[in-house]
Amino acid sequence: MAVRTGCNGKVLIDDVEVAEVRNWSFSWVATLKEYASSSTNCVKKRIGTQKDVTGGRFEVYIDDADRVDAQIEPGDVVTLKLYEDATKFWIVTDATIASIDPATDIEGDEIVGASVGFEGGTVTKPVSA
Repeated sequence: MAVRTGCNGKVLIDDVEVAEVRNWSFSWVATLKEYASSSTNCVKKRIGTQKDVTGGRFEVYIDDADRVDAQIEPGDVVTLKLYEDATKFWIVTDATIASIDPATDIEGDEIVGASVGFEGGTVTKPVSA
């Protein structure tokens, strides 16, 4: 199996591409219920229950002609398509935009950017475009 780069990765919000995406990530987690009983032979067992998306984030450079903060606001519920490369992508349906964090590095004279945080939603594993 060959590894790939994220060179052609991207983010779409409700099927509209976000400009100047630098990277994205999220954690897909399950709530684990721990138990021990007469049938577990004194060993704790776990059952995965509710699934959730936590710590979702993508970072962008701010393009004044196509600003991410013009596309979304905190509290918006959206469908995200998170492309690993040009063809394979995850889908997070009903994700809630938790935060938009603009940032400027004056001392380092860096490009103006922002981080967008998201939480929740239903995950569809990578599919091909």
